Amino acid sequence: MDNSPERINPPAPTWLERVALALLPGTAAAWLLFAFEIYSGRGTPSLAFVSGWGIAVCALHFLTLTFGARVIHSAPARIGLYSAAVLGIAHAWRLSTDWSPGETAWLAGATLGLAAGLSCAWETFRRRGQAAFSEALRWIGLGTAAVLLLLPYYWDGGIGAGDAAWYLIMMADFVSQLREGIFPVWVGQTPYAFNGAVIPLRVAPLFQHEAGLIDLLTFRTLDWLPLRNLTISLNGAAIIASSYLCIRSILSRHPNAAAVLAALFLASPSVLASVYFGDQFMQFVAMPFIPVVLLGVWQGWKDDSLGAELIVAGGLAAMWWAHSPVALWTSIFAAGSLVARLLFRRSRRGATLRIAAGAGLFLLLGSYPFVSALTLDNVNPTILQGESVLPSLGEAFPRNLLPIAVSLAAGSQGTYQPGYAALAIPSLALLFRSRRRERNAGIFLAGVCLLPFLLFPIPGVASLLWRSAPSTLVTITNVWPMQRLMSLWTAFMLFSGAVIFAQALPGTGRRTRLMFAGCLATLAAWSAREASLLAAYAGRTMMPAREARTILQPNNILLTRYAYTSFERIPDYFSHGFMEPLWESRLLRADLSGVLASNAEGATAGPPIQEGRFIANIGNQSPATHFLLTPALTLQPGQRYALELDFLVPEGPGYIQAIGGDLFREYILPNSGAGITIDSESLSFGNGPQNFQIVPLQTLAQEPLQLSLQYITLSGPSPGGFAVADFRLHPYQTEDLPVRIRGMAPYRASVQTVVPAWLETPRIWSSRFKAVVNGNESEVRRSSQNLAMIPLNPGNNEISLTYRPPLPVVASYGVAVAGWLFALAMLGYRAFRGSVRSDEAAPARPDRASADPGCAR
Repeated sequence: MDNSPERINPPAPTWLERVALALLPGTAAAWLLFAFEIYSGRGTPSLAFVSGWGIAVCALHFLTLTFGARVIHSAPARIGLYSAAVLGIAHAWRLSTDWSPGETAWLAGATLGLAAGLSCAWETFRRRGQAAFSEALRWIGLGTAAVLLLLPYYWDGGIGAGDAAWYLIMMADFVSQLREGIFPVWVGQTPYAFNGAVIPLRVAPLFQHEAGLIDLLTFRTLDWLPLRNLTISLNGAAIIASSYLCIRSILSRHPNAAAVLAALFLASPSVLASVYFGDQFMQFVAMPFIPVVLLGVWQGWKDDSLGAELIVAGGLAAMWWAHSPVALWTSIFAAGSLVARLLFRRSRRGATLRIAAGAGLFLLLGSYPFVSALTLDNVNPTILQGESVLPSLGEAFPRNLLPIAVSLAAGSQGTYQPGYAALAIPSLALLFRSRRRERNAGIFLAGVCLLPFLLFPIPGVASLLWRSAPSTLVTITNVWPMQRLMSLWTAFMLFSGAVIFAQALPGTGRRTRLMFAGCLATLAAWSAREASLLAAYAGRTMMPAREARTILQPNNILLTRYAYTSFERIPDYFSHGFMEPLWESRLLRADLSGVLASNAEGATAGPPIQEGRFIANIGNQSPATHFLLTPALTLQPGQRYALELDFLVPEGPGYIQAIGGDLFREYILPNSGAGITIDSESLSFGNGPQNFQIVPLQTLAQEPLQLSLQYITLSGPSPGGFAVADFRLHPYQTEDLPVRIRGMAPYRASVQTVVPAWLETPRIWSSRFKAVVNGNESEVRRSSQNLAMIPLNPGNNEISLTYRPPLPVVASYGVAVAGWLFALAMLGYRAFRGSVRSDEAAPARPDRASADPGCAR
């Protein structure tokens, strides 16, 4: 007879267990309402409003558990009644809000889904003998910690700097394509990535996929900023939940200690700095899987089971989807652990079969990022050597061993550090260790001892190690190993402590345990303080929702340099300012000797509706560096404009801005493509003799916009009153352009030409682009600007340009997605079946009737 924990059928829940089971969905419902109000743009709700909703759901859940089975014997009827009651509560709350019927229904449905999931999970724990009132309190405490540690991301505005903006627009491009029915998404195609950007989409796609799934679950109602922030905050909850479940598997007899260690991992600067300091969302998304891999490694040393190999394989596969640098180093550790286990274990029976099964699972779930990256062409060929890492090690040390306030004040890479709390855990573990040998902790202690040689500028050692490292390893890691390795080092400390605690604490007395609890509480308090400093630092980068959304409108979006620097060459016209996708198409001569026509110049072909000279004014006539230009411009709704400028001021550092209403333009002078490496002189917007000097303007507002430009000079104060530029404001229609753009996802255009020509598209060239002209497949060549160009014959040409990935990419993606969906479905099925078996096997108790195991809990 199978008496494994999974087969234990506990009795019906006690009164205290019913209270605990009701607290979980009640607390989850309160969080759901809190997040719903914030991410829908309604602001932070009051405590009474949120807690009242949670209490109502909690009370309903408790009543269902206590009296449901007594009064209503039909399970479907109980579920239906419970659902109706939740909908009624949501409607009652709607009476004091501006919720729409659809929002009310969504909130009720999401509450039911959370209740069902928590009930199934609870019953699964009960079958393993782990359910208790204190367990519910621990989960509530962990969830609260996750919210507090990620609290700056609970809002609907902007947060972060350049990298955050880049990841945001790549997420917006991915989700925009999903909303248009394009799946899978292989390259950027919308105005958010009209150049065909592939990084990080093709090498670290998990963040975009998570955002796409959340967008689907929220019925595509969230703007980009709330969607991004919600994705980050949910990953924070996933990190602390994953850490707790994995550490609890080791510290099964000390769940409170496991909960504290899990909170310490999320609160560690090595983890939080990725979203509060470095805007490294991909790395943050990888964090939930580090504990999973380490759990599999520990399990492998413990019992050499097949399950251990599968856990490691699944965790590594997910990490490679999330962030390749962290995944690479975690894979090196996992491989080293496996080799060491094979060498030091006397019995290797069945090892080959287990390793093969783990490798097969990894290939099934994790091969796509490898296949996708290896099949990309026209990518940046930059290869880094180990010498490039050494300066960053010196810059970060010793700040990465000092309090976080010191590192934040210096704005250094020393912000990536484990923190004193994590550093203290191995010492605390050795202090409380038992006399007997701590088995299975050695592999983690080895990681704790070895990683400092790669993280700190230890004379002679760090230089030797990094100069000996393969260039591929250095290139993937980049020049900041502390960003990639500190979180792994932190996890080694916490897991080594957990293994030692699990073997040492059972034999200790009450006094020793109280001392241990006091030490953990002190470390948790210190870690919370450090995390609050990181959150406050990130708060300086927060941008109000209205302002941030203006910048993210399609008529204002900035692609940033990251959209181009991952390719072999950057077009000469690249600008850090706004680039109009409609203007980035040109007709080249058949012999490629010059330009026949361009949409940018075609936008100025018509007569201007306003022209004159911009004069710099400062009001009080005192010397200044910021000047308002007169006259103002009037933009009509739905009309596109081209503002043609002839600069009269000499070349010099400065800015030209047009900010007003829903429009945002800012260009660096004298060259808005400054800082980008190009082979020839930049042709981007600026006031140099060869620079482009036409600005695209458009308002999406419903009423006319009075727009004034601003000129900022960095050459020194001036009294004002001088001429800045002659201008001509041209209205135009897209049908009047030489290349009439019909769509961007995929790229479609119509061109009328009287001579043979080449159409140069905005897409960066790839050998995988396929063109169709007038129904016939055509060749696609690389232009001198590293863009995809298509040959055209005289007459009318209807063109489409699509990306067709290689068959291995399509196959690996399909297999991986199907594999992950199947794995998630099986986990959900096991949890649900576990709750059903537990409930069905429970003895009937008239005074302790249990409710149906479905959504009614």
